[in-house]
Amino acid sequence: MAVTVGEGSYITDASIEFGNTKCHVLVGRYCSIAHRVVFEVGLNHDYHCVTTYPFDDFEIMDPLNANHAHRANKNQIIIGNDVWIGCDVIIMGGVKIGNGAVIGAGAVVAKDVPPYSIVVGNPARVIKYRFEPEVIQRLQEIKWWYWPEEEIKAKYPLMKDMDRFLAACQDIHFGDNEDDTVRSLKLLKSDSYYIYYMVADFSMTDSVWRHVLEEYLNTFSEDNKVLLVVEIPENSERYVAEMTKIIAKAGENAPIVVTHETTNGICPALYRLVDTYIATKNEFTSVVVDFMSGMDAKIVYGMDFGIFSKKKKNLKSF
Repeated sequence: MAVTVGEGSYITDASIEFGNTKCHVLVGRYCSIAHRVVFEVGLNHDYHCVTTYPFDDFEIMDPLNANHAHRANKNQIIIGNDVWIGCDVIIMGGVKIGNGAVIGAGAVVAKDVPPYSIVVGNPARVIKYRFEPEVIQRLQEIKWWYWPEEEIKAKYPLMKDMDRFLAACQDIHFGDNEDDTVRSLKLLKSDSYYIYYMVADFSMTDSVWRHVLEEYLNTFSEDNKVLLVVEIPENSERYVAEMTKIIAKAGENAPIVVTHETTNGICPALYRLVDTYIATKNEFTSVVVDFMSGMDAKIVYGMDFGIFSKKKKNLKSF
């Protein structure tokens, strides 16, 4: 069980109730999380079975991995940037909370929360949005939370006046940052390749990337029109060598794996090509989820059950 918290965010008082050690809570930047917040992850019972009684759990008796209803659980919560969560809120596994959202005190959040919405109640429901749609869209484009701290402090006085703030930021936008790898991926995409994308969490002691890579190699072969793009940080030679060994064990029929290293870390041109983004425990996962929130890609957690499926994706061979 792990929690990853972005720059500037704070948690006053929260507890995590989890069903297994795969569970993870990812918090973006400049979030305000109040008292007695509960993250409930990986604790569902499978009500699709004849009985919801957890016979397997009592048979195995592993305190850290008490829940074995893997098909029924989503093991990650993703909270965006500039989110305010009030007191006594409960957030369920699998939930994604958009940028700028406000979660009212006592809410029980079981479904995704749109950006800049205000939700209350049990179950939590949207009662209104903080701003008009065009203002929300512009804030989603500006993404002030990624500015250097000095720039945020300099523009903070303007944040008290939306019109002045937007006027001062009218020329701010993120470029596509297209590179040779992205151009090659465009060609494969035009040839009907299905693209998975993952940011490797090399620095985490309980990292996800190995599990994802092995599951991918066990599910597909070179005959499938599918590829996995792995985003790697600078100076990752040791981990890239380990990845190469894992791929080599899959043999000559291994599916395509591509590594990518963005010079400034953000590459919207790549994100637009992705069919499924596989979230890990890396803080940069939050950044990618943010940029992909308005795109068509599916977002899954790397430790959830069945993220790779040839039948579900209808992936064809050559």
